[in-house]
Amino acid sequence: MNFKSLTIALAWNIGRMRLSNRVVLAYHGIWPGPTDNFLTVELENFRWQIEFVKKYYRIVTLEEVLESESGDRVAAITIDDCYARLLPEAIEFIRNNRIPVALFAPTGLLGGSIVAREKKYPVMTSSELLSIDSDLFSIGSHSITHRELTDLSDGEKEMEIRRSKEDLQNLLGHEVNLFAYPRGKYDCDIRNMTEMSGYTHAVTIEPGAVPWSCDPFQIPRVSVLRSTSRNMFRLMLTGLGDRIVKAYAKWNARKQMKSSETK
Repeated sequence: MNFKSLTIALAWNIGRMRLSNRVVLAYHGIWPGPTDNFLTVELENFRWQIEFVKKYYRIVTLEEVLESESGDRVAAITIDDCYARLLPEAIEFIRNNRIPVALFAPTGLLGGSIVAREKKYPVMTSSELLSIDSDLFSIGSHSITHRELTDLSDGEKEMEIRRSKEDLQNLLGHEVNLFAYPRGKYDCDIRNMTEMSGYTHAVTIEPGAVPWSCDPFQIPRVSVLRSTSRNMFRLMLTGLGDRIVKAYAKWNARKQMKSSETK
């Protein structure tokens, strides 16, 4: 075990006594093996992570996380982007374990692709999305085109938020109440527009546990990536992990900014 792994393992043992009471995990694709997409996780790791969460938390719907009471340790699972390679094995594992999942779909890209770090990744078709809509999979909107809403005009923002809801409701035949801000970009106006469009909850990619006074349209999530080791995953579920993840997010943002300045 190297120094980094030893440090993380020690921090987990220290932080285990103060596991966060309410967490929402954010996933993207679930791949059968190694992948070049940093957002995705391998199926084996996904299975281990969910089994680990089940040891310490009651896995509930996204809405139930905010309804939970003090002393009730709960977690919700979310998956963004609807990559076409959301494996049948992963879906079967979710169904066999009766795990509720919120799945966020970019309606205008269904049957097309999403670009991540200049590479294209196929997105589910409408029929594939319809086939997994069930009591376990709650389908939410991830806008129409997956563009950052903060870069758009007010009219474009409203279309991305409101029409994607209408498109999903027409496809699924029932109400759609959940929204995920594309790439986590939002502001006060976008938050209010989301509420006015008829959604009840919206998730961000702000790292950390869900506070007791959480705004239902600014729900933080713990992002699980390809690089998330088992020790780091354990740590991310603790109050100590919140601070480490937030510090890493700031460091990574500065690193990307410097990288873009040198190009």
